[in-house]
Amino acid sequence: MWMPAPSASELAPKVASTVAPAMAHTTAQYRDCHAGQSVIVCGCGTSLTADVAEQAARHGWVTIGVNDVGRLFTPDYLVVLNPPRQIRGNRFTHVRNSQARALFTQLAPQVLGPVNPPLVQITLGTNGGTEVGADGSLPHTQNSPYVAVCLAVLMGARRIGLIGVDFTED
Repeated sequence: MWMPAPSASELAPKVASTVAPAMAHTTAQYRDCHAGQSVIVCGCGTSLTADVAEQAARHGWVTIGVNDVGRLFTPDYLVVLNPPRQIRGNRFTHVRNSQARALFTQLAPQVLGPVNPPLVQITLGTNGGTEVGADGSLPHTQNSPYVAVCLAVLMGARRIGLIGVDFTED
């Protein structure tokens, strides 16, 4: 039986599932806000380029960047676990001036200083763990992309991709 091809609007992501909660201040408030979507976690390694970030935007993928990925593009969300003193040179300026929808961190606001994106407080769960807590706590390790992947899980991502997670000193 012949069936017409779906229209572009039928193929587009549903807007309701792509909108993060307005003025949410805890990770739990972001649970399933991107249910069923593809999320790309963007580290600061050399494999992340502005072209790759542009492709993600063109495909409508949600992006979660870490630290100063704002050097290359504006992610939908930003995860920052390191205090400014641990981010070399003027790289923290990119965190401070980010246009991300929200900045997720476990750091106190006074440690970060003034930042542009709204802050969402992360409660760190088990070190080396794999389960997102019912309260929205995120397991962690010694690298920010791991927490960003856990955040993507909490947000309900169906597929999670990694780019710029090169495990180099970049």
